[in-house]
Amino acid sequence: MKLEGKFKEDFEKWYKVDLFKNKNLTDAQKHEVKVFKLGHFYRQPFSMQWGVLVDFGDSVGYDLVVERHCDFDGVYHNLFEWTIRTINDSKSGFAGYEKSRHEVREQAVLKLMEIYNDKKGS
Repeated sequence: MKLEGKFKEDFEKWYKVDLFKNKNLTDAQKHEVKVFKLGHFYRQPFSMQWGVLVDFGDSVGYDLVVERHCDFDGVYHNLFEWTIRTINDSKSGFAGYEKSRHEVREQAVLKLMEIYNDKKGS
């Protein structure tokens, strides 16, 4: 998955926040560590990136939820649903359905990125 716009920029800043706390590194060393850490993240399979992206969503006020779809009568289906809600207003949000957990996670992140970039103007 390719992150874009203000979402990517702010995610990468957030991901590196405590990287240099209490460390006596030169600017060149800091650059090397940043490149390594981000490179490591982007080389991971999407399923491993997912949890980090959920944590970023939490940090900017969005709750990403993925679960197996269930009818009102409690019957589960071979369909997954995603929901994005603002943490301050659980009634507002977006939802969608896909046939696999991987697809539904990707759709949730894409929608969050769209919402975030629209809100931040990028």
